[in-house]
Amino acid sequence: MKWPVNREQMEYMKKLQYEARMVSKSNVRDNWADAILGTGTLKWTRKAIWGCRLFDFWNGQKGVAIELDLAKPGSGEEEDRHARERSGIVVYRVKSFDEGHLRLVMAEAECLEDWQVRREKFGIPYLLKGKNLPKAHGNWIPPGSSHQCVQPSGHQVEVFTM
Repeated sequence: MKWPVNREQMEYMKKLQYEARMVSKSNVRDNWADAILGTGTLKWTRKAIWGCRLFDFWNGQKGVAIELDLAKPGSGEEEDRHARERSGIVVYRVKSFDEGHLRLVMAEAECLEDWQVRREKFGIPYLLKGKNLPKAHGNWIPPGSSHQCVQPSGHQVEVFTM
């Protein structure tokens, strides 16, 4: 799993987030979901960064992400599993304009224990640095970067695109 580990990578992710949020403001499905999520008790953030991923909607108190429609069934399952195992994040997938399912997900999310409690329960530390967990890697170069990274032999540099 790729992860931003330096300023240039994080700036790239913030740029992607900004662009995604601008598009999201005029996206019918995102506005539909945002309007319904706004009727619940939890606060949701659009296009939140987690590693090299942008969640469609995110609630930090509960550690819950909601993703709307994926291009093909099964895509994203590996990323969802990684989010759950590495950070205790629960990812729900909702088909756009399925209000009944979105409201069911909202109710489930509201009933979940807080994210901090869930992490403690599963032994996931708040700060992962120096812990005995599989490490995410930062050996990727943001597209359009003027910085060229020299990697130790045997390691490939990956260019990350979304």
